[in-house]
Amino acid sequence: MASEESYPKLISLAVHELRSPASVVSGYLRMLQRDTETPLSDRQRKMVDEAEKSCTRLVALIAAWPIAWALRTPLPPRLPVLGTVPPFELTAQDGGAFGSKDLAGRVWVASFIFTRCETVCPAITRQMARIQGRTRNLEPAFHLVSISVDPEFDDPARLAAYARAHRASPRMWTFLTGSVETVRHTVVRGLRVGMGGDAKRPEEQDISHGTHLVLVDGEGRIRGYYDSAGADVVERVVRDAALLVNRG
Repeated sequence: MASEESYPKLISLAVHELRSPASVVSGYLRMLQRDTETPLSDRQRKMVDEAEKSCTRLVALIAAWPIAWALRTPLPPRLPVLGTVPPFELTAQDGGAFGSKDLAGRVWVASFIFTRCETVCPAITRQMARIQGRTRNLEPAFHLVSISVDPEFDDPARLAAYARAHRASPRMWTFLTGSVETVRHTVVRGLRVGMGGDAKRPEEQDISHGTHLVLVDGEGRIRGYYDSAGADVVERVVRDAALLVNRG
C-alpha cells in the first residue's frame, strides 16, 4: 500500500514516464488511486489530472503523426501519356479470344516472350511473376499480359503449359498468341515495341523482340516503358501501377 508521503514521488514518476507508452502512465495512475486509502489533497489531485491530460495529448499526438506526415509528403507527379494502343484481339492460352475489350478499365503491363527462348525470355517472365506476387491486392483492376513473338510455334496449348510452369494465375495473367500479322501489328504499331526476324524459321536466334515492359492505363494509353533487366524494375512497375489504379 502506498503511503501519503509516496504520492508526490509516484506522480512525478508518472509524469516522467510520459515518454513511455500511454498504458504505462495509466498503470501508475491506476495503482496510485487503487492503493490510496487517504483522499488526495487538492495539490495531489491536480497533479494527477495534469498527468492524465498530458497522457491524452501524447496519445493524440502519436495517433495524428502518420496523418500529418502523409499530408506534408508531396504526391508523385502523374505519369506521362506516351501513346494510345489501338483496339486489338488475340488468342489466350485457354483458346478464347482476348484483347483490348477485356482490358478496358484495367491497368495492365505487357511483356514480350516466346516459349522456346532460353535467353532473355525466362528472366522477363520471372520479373512478371514477381510483379504478379506484389500486385494481388490490385486485382481485378490490374492485369498482366505476355504476348508471344513466335506465334506460329506458340499455340494456346504451349502457352498454357508455359503459364503453368511459371505459376501464372489465370485471373491476373494472360498469355497471348495469334497470326503473325496480328501479333506484329499489336506489338509494333500498338505497343511500340520492336519485333523482328522470321518467326517461321525454327532457330530461336532468328527471332528478335523488345525486352521492355509496357504499362498501359484503363483507357488504353501507354504510361511507361521499363527495362526488364533493371534492378528496381519490379518496385517501379508496382508503384506506378498502383498510382494508376488509385489516381489514374
